[in-house]
Amino acid sequence: MRLARAIGRPPPPHVALDAPVIVDIVGGLGSQVLSAAAYFYQKRLRSSVFVDTSYFDAPAHIAGPGQGCSHWPWALDIYGLYRSSFPDCGTQRDIDKRSPMHVIRVNDGVPKTKFALLGLMLPEIRNHFPLLPAAVMGGLCSRYAATDFAFIHVRQGDYLNVASHVVSPSEAVALLGPLRRLVDVLIISSDSPLSDDFLDSCRAVFSSCDVLIDHNLAETHWLMRKASILVTSNSTLSLTAAFLNEGGLVLGPPRWFGHHHSELEDEVLRYFSWRCLTPTV
Repeated sequence: MRLARAIGRPPPPHVALDAPVIVDIVGGLGSQVLSAAAYFYQKRLRSSVFVDTSYFDAPAHIAGPGQGCSHWPWALDIYGLYRSSFPDCGTQRDIDKRSPMHVIRVNDGVPKTKFALLGLMLPEIRNHFPLLPAAVMGGLCSRYAATDFAFIHVRQGDYLNVASHVVSPSEAVALLGPLRRLVDVLIISSDSPLSDDFLDSCRAVFSSCDVLIDHNLAETHWLMRKASILVTSNSTLSLTAAFLNEGGLVLGPPRWFGHHHSELEDEVLRYFSWRCLTPTV
């Protein structure tokens, strides 16, 4: 994982070490990995750490463009992490009985992202998310296990409905030529259909180009972690795969969020150092 390390790790946020913490686990696979990493990081600092998994009590619903927001199922089972693996907070009343102190809630946002990314830099926390053998995963994982390939992740789907910023697939076109000089094989993954112009641009450069539309998330995440070159979208699926990538080159977009989320964007970009030169005529 060639993420920036020279800038040094930021100090852990100052949170009272005697207060119980509840980490909300929500969202799809990437968000769940991020939330679980934040939980494990907090467990290194204090004894009273719980999770709230009530998000998963509601039925799953995967939304497309114009269909609102997706509601995802629990997806951490592939790592041997089940809802029952975590100490659930129960009701707020139960927490209050355990301790009269103020309870700190870690929702989606800057603190959770900071805790999670600090955690994913630590081998002891990364080990909670092992890269399963290709033979266990099967499918495309077995096919590409011994191949050097570039992977471009495109996040659209319900992001078009709810995200403060969406990275367009066209932004990756300038990278195609440089990527082709390094690897021969390209995999593109998107949660919704891609334009013919974009796909034609990719196929004109790469003789081997696999396109995955609305593909299994566990397999997609595995392939991103194995990629020799990973071009991320601005999603937690991409971000967690980047931090768990096994020694590949990771390229991230220069912008991840809308302007009103600049603090959160700074928290992500602090781990990315070099930027790619893309001259235009």
